[in-house]
Amino acid sequence: MRSNKFIKRLVIAILYICIIAFILVPIFFMILTTLRYENEVAVRPFTLLPRSSLTLINWLFITGAITELPAELGYRWIRPGSHLDIQSTLINSIAVSSLTVMLTLTSSSLAAYQLARGKRTAGKESVYIILLILKMIPTVIMLLPLYLIFKQLGLLDTYGSLILPYSALQIPVSIWILRGFIEKIPKEVEESALIDGASKLIIYTRIIIPLIAPALGAVAVYSFLGAFGEFLYATTFTSRAARTFTVTISEFAREDNMTYTILCTVGTMSIIPGTLFAILFNKLLIRGLTAGAVKG
Repeated sequence: MRSNKFIKRLVIAILYICIIAFILVPIFFMILTTLRYENEVAVRPFTLLPRSSLTLINWLFITGAITELPAELGYRWIRPGSHLDIQSTLINSIAVSSLTVMLTLTSSSLAAYQLARGKRTAGKESVYIILLILKMIPTVIMLLPLYLIFKQLGLLDTYGSLILPYSALQIPVSIWILRGFIEKIPKEVEESALIDGASKLIIYTRIIIPLIAPALGAVAVYSFLGAFGEFLYATTFTSRAARTFTVTISEFAREDNMTYTILCTVGTMSIIPGTLFAILFNKLLIRGLTAGAVKG
């Protein structure tokens, strides 16, 4: 009996290790490639570890510390991707993602509070179900209508053309998470505040918001990562002024003579903001998804 349990745990452990390795090995290889010269990447036989000392030349080029890459080290371009402004597009992505988080948190928390504390009606429950159904609609279906609307409103190549659809995509699931969390809060807490003379706005801002902080953290991470990594809308609605970092990465990959070390460096740079954001809200994310997503 014990041997069967041991074998079962061993199999599960091996399965977990395989899954983690499947996810992390490509990331590790990408990061390691950023520390190699170009002439060490596309060589045979393949080597996982660099043959010479590690270098920061790719990072220096991406950050603008140097303006040229030596051709003798395998860089076929003197200035690969020099027409792309990496720093400004990264700032655009962070700005769009942060504003999306703010709009999503505000809208979804208000809607979730009304759904959780308002009177139970068939119409209100129908709205809740419709929101979840809308989340299941493929985003590509809304691409052309949104493009025409933003063109008429003059919003193309602006932050608004990304923030509005990104928020609309995140709000349904955010409401689902926050509603379940709010319903776990005893109504007596709000009733006591009402007796003391507190208004609905005071209850919402000073009681509900602090109590659902873990769920808000989960929604913040979910919204930020979703907005930061989105590509389809970004490449369709923006051209230069509001171009995001994901579009920049695709431009590097479309070059005639691809420089793999530079592409890996840009890719590694793209995961840093989301990783830092997830680390900062790690505890809130776990608490919010495990406790807030389940209705009490």
